[in-house]
Amino acid sequence: MVWVRLGGAKTRQRRRSHYVALAASGAWFVCGDAVVAQAAAEPAQAGEIVVKGLRPDVIKKLDRKIYSVDSDLEGASGTAVEILNKLPSVAVDTDGQVSLRGDGNVTILIDGRPSNQASGADALSQIQGKDIDKVEIITNPPAEFKADGVGGIINIVTKKNRTPGVSGNAQANAGNKDRYLLGLSGAYKKGGLNLSGGVTLKQDVRIREGVQERRILDPASNAFVVNNQTTREDSTRVTPSVKSAADYTFENGETIGLSYSYAERRGERDSVQFNEVRDASGALERASRRAGDGSEWRLDTAAGARYERKLFSEEDLLKFNLQQTALREREVFDYVTRFDTPSQPSEGDRVGQNTDFVKTEFSADYELPFKSGATLKAGYNLEHDSNAYDYSGGVIDLTTGAVTNDQALDNRFHYNRKIQALYGSYETKLGPIDVQTGLRIEQTDIATRLLNGGFESRRDDVRLYPSLYLSRELDDSRTLSVSYSRRISRPDPEALNPFIDRRDPRNLRSGNPDLKPKDTHSFELGYEFDADGFGYNITGFYRRNRNSITNVTQVISDDVVLVTRGNLNKDNAGGLELGMNGKLSSKFSYKLSGDIFYREIDATAFGGEGAKSDIAGNGKASLDYKPTRTDTLQISANYTGERLTPQGSVSAFTTVNVGYKRLFSDALSGLITVSDLFNDQKFKRRFDTPDLQDVSDRRQAGPVVFIGLVYTFGGKAKTKDNFNYDDAGGAGG
Repeated sequence: MVWVRLGGAKTRQRRRSHYVALAASGAWFVCGDAVVAQAAAEPAQAGEIVVKGLRPDVIKKLDRKIYSVDSDLEGASGTAVEILNKLPSVAVDTDGQVSLRGDGNVTILIDGRPSNQASGADALSQIQGKDIDKVEIITNPPAEFKADGVGGIINIVTKKNRTPGVSGNAQANAGNKDRYLLGLSGAYKKGGLNLSGGVTLKQDVRIREGVQERRILDPASNAFVVNNQTTREDSTRVTPSVKSAADYTFENGETIGLSYSYAERRGERDSVQFNEVRDASGALERASRRAGDGSEWRLDTAAGARYERKLFSEEDLLKFNLQQTALREREVFDYVTRFDTPSQPSEGDRVGQNTDFVKTEFSADYELPFKSGATLKAGYNLEHDSNAYDYSGGVIDLTTGAVTNDQALDNRFHYNRKIQALYGSYETKLGPIDVQTGLRIEQTDIATRLLNGGFESRRDDVRLYPSLYLSRELDDSRTLSVSYSRRISRPDPEALNPFIDRRDPRNLRSGNPDLKPKDTHSFELGYEFDADGFGYNITGFYRRNRNSITNVTQVISDDVVLVTRGNLNKDNAGGLELGMNGKLSSKFSYKLSGDIFYREIDATAFGGEGAKSDIAGNGKASLDYKPTRTDTLQISANYTGERLTPQGSVSAFTTVNVGYKRLFSDALSGLITVSDLFNDQKFKRRFDTPDLQDVSDRRQAGPVVFIGLVYTFGGKAKTKDNFNYDDAGGAGG
C-alpha cells in the first residue's frame, strides 16, 4: 500500500482519475490523465510527500461525489442557490426549494453538520457563494449521516485556510438595482496555529411578480367561478455578517478548534395584490386591491467546538464536535384592502411573525484504518431541536392607526425533537470489489404543543437504517457500482401544527398532527468511464416510498381554499442520471448532465382519480472558454422539466447564466456575472381537481448583474493548493 500525504491527510492510491498516482519519474504526480503537480523538494516530514497542485472539478468516492466550486465565476458574487443550480442532479426553484433527481426531501448540511442556517425556503440565499469551497452530493447516504432526507444529502463545505503565513482577500461588487457585495477575509497560519475570519456586507433587491387564475366549482349553479389575482412584491435586504475560526494542533497531533459566525438581515418589503371574482358568464362580481408594507429581521448565529486526537495508534482518529445554531426571525406587515366592486369602506389589518429555532448537536466519531486497507467507522450522535412559532394579527383603524388584536389570528406553537443515533460502517476490498456496509440506529422523540389551542402530541420510535455500497474497477477507465440505503423524511414542524393560519384571506393554511414520516428504500446502479480528458457516467436509480408527504388543497368557498398536508397512498420513482465532460480544444471545456425519471403517484385519498404517472427530466450544460491565460468565460444553462404533483403539475422552465473573469495580475482580478440572462426564472403550478382548477405563474424579475474586483494578498492567489482528497466536511450529523 502506497500512501501520499495531501495537505495533512493520507489518501490511499487507487484509481488514476480519483487519486494522485506516482509517475514513472518519481517526481511528478498525475490526477486522471493530466500532470498537475510536482513534489516539494523538501517534504515536511520524513516518509511524506507534500503535493501542491490543481484539484479536479469532480472527485468520485465510493458513497458520494465531491464537486469543486471555487472556480465558479457566478458563485463569487452570488449565493449557494446559484452554485447548487449548476450541479448535476440538483434543482433550486424560485422559492428556494431544493430537489435531488426530482425529490424535494433533501437534507442540507454545512461542513457535515445540520444547521438552522440551511433550513427554510430562503435559507440558501443567506450562504455566500464566495465562502463555499466544494459541495458533496450524496444520493445514497452512508450510516455516518443522519437518516433524514429521502432524496439524499447536499453537504456544503466552506473554505478552510491551508496557506502558511498571512493571507486573505478583499472583494467589492456592484450590481444592478442598487445591489452590492463587499467582503474582507483574512487568515494566519504558523505551526499548529490557524486563525481565520471575515466580514461581509451585502444588499440584495428582489422583485417577484405573480399571476393566478383560479376556477372554483359553485355547487349551487354547478358552474365554475373565476378568481383572478396579480401580485408584485419588492424587497430590499441588507445583510452584514461576520465569521471566525481558530484551530491549534499540538505536536502529539491533538487538535482543538473553535468557530463562531453571525449574520443579521434587515429588510423592507412592499407588495400589491389585485383580486377579482367573475361568474360563469364572465361578469365581474367583486374586485379589490390589497397593498402591504412592512419590515423583516433575521439573525443567524452558529458556535462550535471540536477536539481531535489519535487514540491507540498513528492511524486511528477520535473526533468530538459540539455545535449550536440559532435562527431568529421577526416580521411585521400592515395591509390596506380597498373594495372597488361592490364599493365599501376600506379595511386595514396587521400580521406579525416571530420564530425562534435552536439546534444543538453533539457527536463522537471514531475512525480506524487497518493495515489490510480496510477502515472501520463508528460513532454516536445527539441532536436536539427547539422551535417556537408565534404568529399574531390585528385590525387597523385606518382613521386613527390604532391596532386591535384579533385572537383568531394568534398562533403559538412549540416543537421539540431529540434524535439519538449509533452507527457503524466497515469498508474493505474483497478481491476486485470495494465494499462498504453500515448500519445506523436512531431513536426519535417528538413533542408538539399548540399553546392557544389546548393541543399536545407526543411520538417516539426506534428504526434501523442499513446501507451497502459495492464498486468494481473494470479497468483503469471504467467502474461499475451498486448501492442501497434506507432513509426517512420526517414532517416539518409547521406541517404538524393543526392551527388554521388566516393571514392570507384567500389561501388558508394548516398542518396535520397525524402525519406519518416518509420511509424510502433507495437503490442505485452506476457505470462510469474516465480517460484521456473525457468522461461520462450513467446511473440508474429506484426509490420505493411509503407515506410520502404532500400538500392537499381543499375548496372552502368560491374564492377561498385551504392548503393542508397528507400522506400519499403510493409514490414510487425511478430513472436515469447521465453526465459527460470533456474538452473541445485546449481552450474549450464542457460539462453536460441530466436526469430522466419516472414517477407513479396514487392520490385517491385526496379525491384523485387513482394512480397516475409521468416521465420528466432535467438538464444542465456549461461551457468554459479560456482564450488567454488571463481570461475566462463561463456560460451555463439549466432546464427543469415539467413534473407531476398529486393534484396537478409544475411546468418546465430554463435559465441561462454568464460569467467573465479577467486576471490583471496574480493578486487582482475583475469579474462580471449575469444571472438569469433572459429573465426566464419562473415557477408555474397547476391544480386540477373536480372542484378546483388553478394556474399560478410566479416570476422572479431578472436578470441580476454584478461587476466586481477581487484583490488577494499573502499566500497564493489561488485556493486550490494542498487539496485534501479525504477532507469532505467531516462525519455526518
